[in-house]
Amino acid sequence: VSSITTPIDIRRWIQDEDLLFEPGQENEQSHSNYVLLAHILETIGGRPYASLLKELVFSKHSLQQSGSLLARKRDHKLASGYDPAFNNQKLSFSSYGNHFLMPGTTEFYATAGDLFTWNQTYSASFYEKRIPLEKLGW
Repeated sequence: VSSITTPIDIRRWIQDEDLLFEPGQENEQSHSNYVLLAHILETIGGRPYASLLKELVFSKHSLQQSGSLLARKRDHKLASGYDPAFNNQKLSFSSYGNHFLMPGTTEFYATAGDLFTWNQTYSASFYEKRIPLEKLGW
């Protein structure tokens, strides 16, 4: 799996794997699903996933403090995370380059306020359409 570096590599890897169980019989979390979905959206939309989300989600719903780590400006003030430094058993500052950043996975950031706005907008929309949020995997 360490040779997987692009969404196309992930798609090929998924195609070559056997099913763990029949669809609808069990549930398992996997980031590869999100990479595949982002790849499909980029193919259909004809542009990067970050651009699609900015237009269709962030701008449309006034999420001003959300964006893509892959497309972020250097002057944006994001909180720094920590990684375990196993050699001296301390925490050290992590860099964004250490994370698995691929369209559809951990590439986006948001503030609590933007997440609240997102939740209110989409919960209301699904409630009006009588779609239980459990059906969406939430």
